Amino acid sequence: MKHVLIAGSGSYIGESLLGWLSRAPERFACTTLDLRDGAWKHFDMTPFDVVVLVAGIAHVRETADNEALYEQV
Repeated sequence: MKHVLIAGSGSYIGESLLGWLSRAPERFACTTLDLRDGAWKHFDMTPFDVVVLVAGIAHVRETADNEALYEQV
């Protein structure tokens, strides 16, 4: 069994991947991780065989007010 960490919980792609992998529970054990707060910095990722990063910004127009956020992502 592969242990999969989906980083970016709640995202469209993350939820779709979780749904797809969940159809084979004998092959994949999935965990999701929210990256919006700082808790991920203390999250132990060592038990996972793979980490899939799906976090991003979509459907938000870049402006002068959110330029720093775009640079962080």
